[in-house]
Amino acid sequence: MGCDIHLMVEVKDKETMIWEEYDVADKLLNFIGRNYKLFSILADVRNGVGFANVDTGDKFVPIDYPRGIPKDASQSYLAYVEDFAIDGHSHSFFNLVELKEFDWYG
Repeated sequence: MGCDIHLMVEVKDKETMIWEEYDVADKLLNFIGRNYKLFSILADVRNGVGFANVDTGDKFVPIDYPRGIPKDASQSYLAYVEDFAIDGHSHSFFNLVELKEFDWYG
């Protein structure tokens, strides 16, 4: 059984202060696939263990643990989450500074 990564890039409108979906490559990046190393780093999911707790190797230091759905998320993201219902899990969010400052090689 696999875990897929889905993402959405959002930008905050400086006038309305409302988050809006930023269309990245016609949504090609919304589905990342099953990159478990990346999932481990982004949300500590399947970090060193696979389905049925099978050992998958060394753990990674995550940027953070799942933070949930942002209270001020865009309507596009909230609709996306609703479409996945209970199949969606480990929701989190990061800003660009956090992603750029993380030690991706450490």
